Amino acid sequence: MPEAPDANARRIKGIYQLAEDREGGRACRIILTDERTIGGYAAQANQACVAKFALPWYCGHGDATDMDKNCAPRPTEDVFAWFVAPDGQIVLIDGARQPLFHLSPLSDGVYYERRDGSVGQESLSFSRVDPADTDR
Repeated sequence: MPEAPDANARRIKGIYQLAEDREGGRACRIILTDERTIGGYAAQANQACVAKFALPWYCGHGDATDMDKNCAPRPTEDVFAWFVAPDGQIVLIDGARQPLFHLSPLSDGVYYERRDGSVGQESLSFSRVDPADTDR
């Protein structure tokens, strides 16, 4: 019998919008479920949309961000799952359980990832949307 979701998963599950924090920025819907899977809880997303959010300047999984290594942003891997980190961040991960996004909670209920806009990395907001709102 599968383990029941924890209180965070039940509270956070829902439909969210991941959006670049700028006028006219790209936006994608991501559904966070409370269904357990490897690495956390299942997430559903339009992967073609999410792939447009390039990951930071990583040379590979586990390498520190280092622009001196001539690393380039790479397309985002498929969003597979999510979990809540001990510091309250929502972490979206790929199928290999590697983190894609670390979204910190703000006081207004929105989550945020500050990224370096000088290298083409727009900061991201992650906010719950009304399921009836289907315009994006």
